[in-house]
Amino acid sequence: MRHHGRQWNEIGAELGVAESTAIWLAGRYRREGRASPRRAIIATLGCAGLRNTEVCDLDLGDLDFAHGVIHVRDAKTEAGIRQVHMTPWLHDELLAYRATRRDAEPDEPAFPTRNGARRDLRNINRRVIAPAVGAADALRAERREPLLPGSITAHTFRRTFITLMLEAGAPVPYVQGQVGHEDPTTTLEIYAQVLKRRDRRRHGEAFDALMADAIPSAASIMMPGKPDRPADRDLLDLPTDSEGSGHRNTQHRNLWPETTS
Repeated sequence: MRHHGRQWNEIGAELGVAESTAIWLAGRYRREGRASPRRAIIATLGCAGLRNTEVCDLDLGDLDFAHGVIHVRDAKTEAGIRQVHMTPWLHDELLAYRATRRDAEPDEPAFPTRNGARRDLRNINRRVIAPAVGAADALRAERREPLLPGSITAHTFRRTFITLMLEAGAPVPYVQGQVGHEDPTTTLEIYAQVLKRRDRRRHGEAFDALMADAIPSAASIMMPGKPDRPADRDLLDLPTDSEGSGHRNTQHRNLWPETTS
């Protein structure tokens, strides 16, 4: 069976899957209403961190499913020319999208407009990102959640990608290479913000762990008839004003010293 001169087995070979798998992927993508390039563009922005112009310049052949990478072949800097690794989810998403383009050649735009033209920065902002943000806000309103803050652009997706990659533990040089930063300053600034969040969480958890044995739970210190006194006199007895501030240079298990009658 041919369609514009290409067979399903040719598409399967290009995608690195069986002919039947290519047919199934294309059918599933269409049935789920995902045949439009818009979903694939949002997925690429959010899960690969590409710049707006880089997404516009991609050809179908730049989606290399055999090696699981996106080839960014044209950039203003040497660092911008790179191979961006597809995450497993992004790989499957783009693979299904590609299967719907069986009539397209590798040198055609990866994410064309309705008339097959190559998109530009304005088109992606107005025709792709803005509707996606509107749909997200409508869903959040139904759930009585706050709307998305500020102006969402392709750079918002890019910065989110960098942040989540760093949160996931990816090394800074790797993330810098993936997003094509020639100057590591931007990557390091975002990394510093991520570290602050990690440190706050880690320090808070460490503090709670230290205090776990020092302060008894509310249920364990209450006694019937004496709700304001501890069940065991050596568990908790705060010093009075005459005893000073109560600071002790002791181990956390002895934070509250035993009192004498």
